[in-house]
Amino acid sequence: MLGKHICMSCKQNPAAVKLTKLIKGSVEELWLCQECAAQQNPYQKKIGALSIEQVLATLLNQNKKEMAAKPRSVDIECSSCGLPFDSYRSTLLLGCSECYASFEKYLIADLRKFHGATTHCGRVPEGAPPVLEHNRNPREIRRRLREAVESEDFQRAARLRDELRQIELRAEGKES
Repeated sequence: MLGKHICMSCKQNPAAVKLTKLIKGSVEELWLCQECAAQQNPYQKKIGALSIEQVLATLLNQNKKEMAAKPRSVDIECSSCGLPFDSYRSTLLLGCSECYASFEKYLIADLRKFHGATTHCGRVPEGAPPVLEHNRNPREIRRRLREAVESEDFQRAARLRDELRQIELRAEGKES
């Protein structure tokens, strides 16, 4: 469909990029050639004439980087239940509580990815040790919220903001 449009800016080249802008609730579509798109949008890369060798070299380098980034198979097992780490990788289920200790250095990235943290920050049971209540302290949550915003981890910041609201509502006796 892009090939049927002419660039709305220069009115010469065929459109290669469709930019969609949301302005005060209305949608504006711009059909632009690569050069005009690079001028209007700082995230759009300007592409010059590339040789086939350059394109293939870029694709090969990208493939090498992706292969290097893929997690390698880890040949370890839980010392207690014998669960192989590859089994955890395929099911995302651990066999026992000792699996956390056995796979600790490999689980940290997954915990951050799925839960946004490596420490428990959910509800705390009645009579829990004070160290768990520390994570529920509004001052501590505000500190972690500031850190999340500074590191631009906005999903974690939103969770902490909501958690802080719940604690404040609970303190006012208005828990939902």
